[in-house]
Amino acid sequence: MGRNSLKPQSGMLFLYERPRRASFWMKNTVISLDVIFLSATGQILKIYHNAKPDSLEIMSAGENVSAVLEINGNLAQTIKLEIGDCVKHEYFENNNDNKSCNFKD
Repeated sequence: MGRNSLKPQSGMLFLYERPRRASFWMKNTVISLDVIFLSATGQILKIYHNAKPDSLEIMSAGENVSAVLEINGNLAQTIKLEIGDCVKHEYFENNNDNKSCNFKD
C-alpha cells in the first residue's frame, strides 16, 4: 500500500509465526502485483496473477499459509513460477523438505 513502484526482481515478504489463514486485498495499492501464498516449507500454494490496483477482491489460499510474497505484476508468469515450486529464504531453511519442492534456477 502506498507504493508507486517496485524495483524489478524485488518484492515484499510477509512472514507469520505459525501457519494461518491469510487474506490480502489491493485497496490503496496503485500498482499491479502478483500475490503468492507460501507454506511453511516455502512451497507455493496459490498465485494471484496481476492483482488489480485498488481492488477489494479478497485473495486467500486456505488455512496453512506461513508467508505471502508480493512481486511486480506478471513477474510470476515471466519467470514461470508454478504451484508446487518453492521459494528459498532463511525463514524456510529449517522447514524445507527438498522432496516436496520444485526449485527453479
